[in-house]
Amino acid sequence: MGKLTFAINVTLDGCCDHRAFAPDAELMRYYTRRLAGGLAGAVKALKRRTPRGLLVGSPSLAAQLQRLGLLDEYRFAVHPVLAGRGPFLFQGLLRPERLKFVDAARFKSGVTVLRYRRK
Repeated sequence: MGKLTFAINVTLDGCCDHRAFAPDAELMRYYTRRLAGGLAGAVKALKRRTPRGLLVGSPSLAAQLQRLGLLDEYRFAVHPVLAGRGPFLFQGLLRPERLKFVDAARFKSGVTVLRYRRK
């Protein structure tokens, strides 16, 4: 079964609004699928059918998937920008989620991608 990874671009202060910065082409890859049925069942079925894994980039969808315990990994592409405004990631979490650091990658643009897994 493939893992489900939440991947998002954020500023140093946690803003995830693309009006505050523009990710460059090196970081941009989008894979889109339309899911039918209930979220939990549809995502579990998609994970079983996708051994290479899946990416989700929507903060609101990621928050729902986190509450359902379906996110396996987190990747934060941190841009060297201070936005000073929101929206911010994971507003309204029901409980803190402890993560284990996996690795980091730096890009020419100054962006650092931080990769974490659930403990």
